[in-house]
Amino acid sequence: MVQRKILLGWELGAGLGHVIPLRRIGERLEQAGFQVRYAVQQPAAAIAAGLPPDKVIAAPQWTAEGRIPALPEGYAASSFGQVLGLFGIGYLPAMVRVLDGWDAILSVERPDAVLSDYAPGLNLAVRGRIPLLVFGSGYTVPPTQLSAFPKLWADDRRPYYNEDGLLAQINDLLLERGQPLLDRLPALMAGDRTAIATLAALDPYHHFRQDELVPPVMGGIPAPVARPGDEILCAARPLAQWPAVMQGLADLHLPGRIIGYGVDDARLARLPGNWAIMRGLINVAEAMNSVRMVIGYGGLGLTAQALAAGLPQLVIATDAEKLLNGLAVERLGIGRVLRARQADRETVMAAAAQVYVDPRYRDRALAVAREHEAILAADPVSRITELAQTLL
Repeated sequence: MVQRKILLGWELGAGLGHVIPLRRIGERLEQAGFQVRYAVQQPAAAIAAGLPPDKVIAAPQWTAEGRIPALPEGYAASSFGQVLGLFGIGYLPAMVRVLDGWDAILSVERPDAVLSDYAPGLNLAVRGRIPLLVFGSGYTVPPTQLSAFPKLWADDRRPYYNEDGLLAQINDLLLERGQPLLDRLPALMAGDRTAIATLAALDPYHHFRQDELVPPVMGGIPAPVARPGDEILCAARPLAQWPAVMQGLADLHLPGRIIGYGVDDARLARLPGNWAIMRGLINVAEAMNSVRMVIGYGGLGLTAQALAAGLPQLVIATDAEKLLNGLAVERLGIGRVLRARQADRETVMAAAAQVYVDPRYRDRALAVAREHEAILAADPVSRITELAQTLL
């Protein structure tokens, strides 16, 4: 019997928040008898995080090393369509380059089905040709039944990118390639099946959502911490590029542990002795068992794990997606949010101290954790694997 192959592809976004879910899904698919191949934006980081080297290839890049492009004057990430435009979706030379890259991979790998994670180029390349499961967070998989991407927050400015124009450019290319056209821009992120892995409380589109949600795919799910310790747990990697943020943490004079994986040693060396530095990959769920609060950048995985643990959070958001998660944390009453671009030393110190000492954040965080225990007990990987198998 010929073993069927599923290609798991990832284009946009950064960090282990994409690698860990893909690894867990891929492992489960292999257990179900499928051959798996990973085409990812950051192969070296993905291998370091546990993907098997012989099954990893480089995905086509919209931008060098997957970096966020320079923001044009007047740009705001007020809708998902604006984010797509920023990376080059709708710009013909970029689309041709990325789709040609995927075509080359698909011709070699010849998968029977594709799972895409935040991969609009891959979605286009396989459209009408190979069965597709679109996987992602609430942010990366907007409601595809809508005629247009809704605004993520109130913004009266004229959008930098004309999203009707983006759609027209995409359809021109699809027509040239002999593939089915899109009747609306959100359909770019639609597949034959869809797996949206988030919590309703963290879904920026919860008012529009019709598809079912599965819990976030995380490296571990901590139980609510009944007896918190005194330490702060801080994910430093995305925050390290902001000197004022790091200075605020350095001057906080509270005990803490820094998740320092991937952070330059010189930056970590500036932190005082009250911060214990964990340099390797760690089990974040286990690390939460003895801490009092979490300082993060707003990534879905860490935000959801802190929520599950019942720990107050300070989110220092590094981009639009992370800001939305931070705003959800504030809306739930379980912490504060700051924007990394605007945060100064004093603001970071004051916000962290407030969340650390105010018992109302702790009480509310524990209540929210209890509300989500049953939801988080469900196994999202099993459901995603089932959906993938329905493609074949």
